[in-house]
Amino acid sequence: MATPKSHVLIVGATGYIGGSILSKLLQCSSAAELCISALIRRPEQAAKLQSMGVKPVLFGGLDELETCKEVASQYDVVINAASASHDASARAMVEGLHLRQKATGRNAYMIHTSGTSILGDHPYTSQSHKDKIWSDEKDDVFEMEKNHPEWYGQRVTDVSVVESGQWLDVRTYIVVPPTICG
Repeated sequence: MATPKSHVLIVGATGYIGGSILSKLLQCSSAAELCISALIRRPEQAAKLQSMGVKPVLFGGLDELETCKEVASQYDVVINAASASHDASARAMVEGLHLRQKATGRNAYMIHTSGTSILGDHPYTSQSHKDKIWSDEKDDVFEMEKNHPEWYGQRVTDVSVVESGQWLDVRTYIVVPPTICG
């Protein structure tokens, strides 16, 4: 019996980071084992994605929370590269993945892109950390994000992704690429 293909949804596939992820996925040796879809806002992007073997899924944007949840519920892996600061849609996608797990009995995964600005320090914080060298091995970056006194959209979203994943037993991963310019 053949192993079922993994269903992967990329949110933000037409952007810089999401497009780079999509390109690498399509080139990887196990690409034939994946059913890849892309959640997109513009119908004119659909034909290009289809020509690459990617199923386009149209929606109106990240504020369509029920759509984000419903679409995510049809996938084993969601890669969210659309916005590092839209906590409500990221949480809705984790909720959808939870529904997927319940329906299939298999683990589902959320990979969320954030950014290194989560480590930024500003003069009005109580203690300056401008010379701090952060280590993902030695420092509890999540604890810092969760307890940081400054409200910052990326930190709020990171915490929301991790905590909703813990609450719903969905495996979540946050990738923190450096600042993208250009």
